[in-house]
Amino acid sequence: MLPLVKNIIIIVSALILLAAGFYFIQKSAPAYLQTLEPKTELKNLALAPDFELTDLNGQKIKLSDYRGKKAVMVFWTSWSEDSLKQLKTFDDYSKFPSAKNAVILAVNSLEEKATAKKIKTDQNLNLVILLDQEGAVGESYELGVLPLTVIIDKGGLIEKRIIGPATTDVIFSNSQ
Repeated sequence: MLPLVKNIIIIVSALILLAAGFYFIQKSAPAYLQTLEPKTELKNLALAPDFELTDLNGQKIKLSDYRGKKAVMVFWTSWSEDSLKQLKTFDDYSKFPSAKNAVILAVNSLEEKATAKKIKTDQNLNLVILLDQEGAVGESYELGVLPLTVIIDKGGLIEKRIIGPATTDVIFSNSQ
């Protein structure tokens, strides 16, 4: 009977440790994740893949049309709360005089035109919204996490990728 008691004590102890671990992760992880800065990836200055997408007015826009000007692209979708906040941040940024040095392109990923148009109207955005309904452009930019911001220099080279939400300070410092 002694080995049975020992086994029960070991099992109960393991369950208590497991429950304590789950409790710690559930309580501590959200606070820890909020302290993380957006992840920035520096690439080897690869040429940004050119594309042609349609905006909400039906106009075709090519990235190469903006060569000679810095481009800031933000990939977003309506179901991502961080993406919607990011759109508002970029819209606010676009109103500063220093934003005139760059073109801001908000690329909606894999959604219908009506969905993107509703977001633009509901949030009163003045951004150029491009539709990547097939996801081909997102794939060429290795889109994995939304929002994704890609900074492209005047020569058409990718300077930086910011994975996750970027603050206004990060946008200012990278779009000059």
